[in-house]
Amino acid sequence: MESLKSLGDLYLEKGRVGKDEAVFTRAAGLYQAALDRCEDSDGRETLTHRIKYAERVKEKVFKARRKVSKMMTNTRHVKVQEKLFQNGQAYWRDAELLGDGIQMDKLEFPDCSFEWKPLTDGTYSLTMKSKDPPCFPDFLRSDPRTEKVSQLHLSVNRMKKIPAGVSIFSQVTDVKLDRNKLKSLTAEFTQLKKIKNLDLGNNVFRKFPEEIKEFRDLEVLRFSVNQVEEIPSGVFPRLRKLKNLRIGSNKLKSLPEDLAQLENLEYLKISSNKFSSFPPQLLQLPSIRQVCISGNKITEVPLEFFEKPLELFQAEDNPLQQPPLEVCSRGIEAIKSYCRQISESSENINDKRLKLVLLGEKGAGKTSLCHSLKEGTSQLADPDDRTVGIDAHEITEGDVTFLTWDFAGQQDYLVTHPVFITKDALVLLVVNLETYR
Repeated sequence: MESLKSLGDLYLEKGRVGKDEAVFTRAAGLYQAALDRCEDSDGRETLTHRIKYAERVKEKVFKARRKVSKMMTNTRHVKVQEKLFQNGQAYWRDAELLGDGIQMDKLEFPDCSFEWKPLTDGTYSLTMKSKDPPCFPDFLRSDPRTEKVSQLHLSVNRMKKIPAGVSIFSQVTDVKLDRNKLKSLTAEFTQLKKIKNLDLGNNVFRKFPEEIKEFRDLEVLRFSVNQVEEIPSGVFPRLRKLKNLRIGSNKLKSLPEDLAQLENLEYLKISSNKFSSFPPQLLQLPSIRQVCISGNKITEVPLEFFEKPLELFQAEDNPLQQPPLEVCSRGIEAIKSYCRQISESSENINDKRLKLVLLGEKGAGKTSLCHSLKEGTSQLADPDDRTVGIDAHEITEGDVTFLTWDFAGQQDYLVTHPVFITKDALVLLVVNLETYR
């Protein structure tokens, strides 16, 4: 009899914690069995009291649930007084919390909230707000909208680990996990094979998660503001659909060679890393349109890179010499114009043993000096022959060949000067003294 009573006490407490109706019924049954075997009047009175107490506790618990259900018939925003998570588990577990088929727009607990929003394509977005939630509660499995969730927003939850049970969102395509404290991905998370847009920015990853290669349909990956120093080989060849890659504000010094296999990549951001040279893999990207390399230590970008149909190139906060940073700051069209001028001025020039650069304001006499040196006699250039852009000439004097660059003096062409003023160049500054009289 005592063992039945003790077992009844255990089930009663279990029912109070788990809010499981079957457990309360089991507790009452154990008390009744003990009562049937008890011959002591005091003992029978105690057991009778326990049976009534179990019924009262059961009624109190489920009265609260019925109240929640009643609230849901009147409003689509429900607040529950008790916390969802207790002792690392979801306290509310079954579908009774959701009422009799009623679907609320927002469900709030003191420590967690869920908000559903219908989307135009018939799917839903679900936003979960909590502080490092351990799991997704079981009652979500009973909600018919769960299998229609295409957007899962878990931003700003201080999560150290992706909550258990995430695989219930089997149709999700857009996942936001930014601004948390994640260091790695879980094996269960990689079961979400339909993800196209993944945001892992502003976390504390020290190693690039190789599990990302499991998302074969991935089109957009945001991984900025982490602490990664290297991206391993073997990830990008599996992401052939990737179009947008943002890996700025890490500690990268180089990119894996197989990045060049991203044949559909259109946007790449590697800003605020530790690159000292332009990644050569970018020259092999056939679809690239927009590139951000700001905040590195890159001094030169191959001019052939700008033969691509680029729409955006951002390079501020780099010690760029080619193209000059002043040119880059004017936008992609200015860069392409600069490259065309360099290409046109370099045609048919073979001997570069000594470079002669003529600088000065317009009308200073640079072209006249160039013609005079070339012809060996004083030659005053006709006003119509003045330089537009850059003119290149070869002047041979004895066994020395001068590669002469005659620059236009207009303000617009000043940005091209830094490229040609090199350590091995002879620079002549030409001045028309008449303008100072």
